Amino acid sequence: MKFLNSIICYNNSDEVVRFIEKMLKIKKEDLSFAVVVNAGTIKDKRALEKLSVREGRAKVSVYIPKKNLGYLNGLLYGYKHFIKEHFEPDYVIFSNTDIEIPDKDFFDKFEARNYSENIGCIGPSVFVRERNAYDNPICDDRRPVEEIDRLVRILSIPVIRGLYVNLSDYKGRITRRNKTESRFVYEVHGCYFILSNRFARVLARKKYGALMYSEEAYIAENIRKYGFKTFYDSDLEVVHLEHSVTKGLKGEGIAKHIRSSMKMIREEFYT
Repeated sequence: MKFLNSIICYNNSDEVVRFIEKMLKIKKEDLSFAVVVNAGTIKDKRALEKLSVREGRAKVSVYIPKKNLGYLNGLLYGYKHFIKEHFEPDYVIFSNTDIEIPDKDFFDKFEARNYSENIGCIGPSVFVRERNAYDNPICDDRRPVEEIDRLVRILSIPVIRGLYVNLSDYKGRITRRNKTESRFVYEVHGCYFILSNRFARVLARKKYGALMYSEEAYIAENIRKYGFKTFYDSDLEVVHLEHSVTKGLKGEGIAKHIRSSMKMIREEFYT
């Protein structure tokens, strides 16, 4: 079974290289990487090219678009270019690089699952060591349109939207101390999810209409639209070190991105 892990470099080649090297220790065979450089210095690009030369381009391919494509569009860019140049994987991993996988049998367990063809997205248990809490799944059921409208209204008010985002983040940090059971869900966390290649090809047909944020909801809506399912598998676990790239964003900036992305999702999927 072949896996392609598409990831983003945003002025953090040291982290990207460490992530790839750690993953290859777990799964040296049949795991490849597409690295998309949304932003990077000459040093970043040289470090990534050095890794690509050492491992081979079919193992680590580096792509440098002309501009910052954002998170999901960047991941899709890497996926589309990789399959044109090399081969199509069985599964496509879209992930952050601030991720660790303690279980050396992670991929062996995944392959042994033999997921059905109608499962387009698999989300593992996501443990945040700093908070001693779990972030998956995000939600079991589709959001009603009223909830989205309410969120967009709140995030349109300059005086409170930054505070709202910061309070939501704080609430997330003190909840869900226990891992939940495996089940079909609506939405899983975007720091690490695994897509069937069949669904990835559908997703790659068009661009995501926002720069960043709400990618999980977009994935969930496309899963629903095209008749796939999302499965949360608690027996697979990753550790999320959280926000190594986006930690510099303030609540106000995050609120603007979330508002823009949720408005796009509202218009595309709820009308």
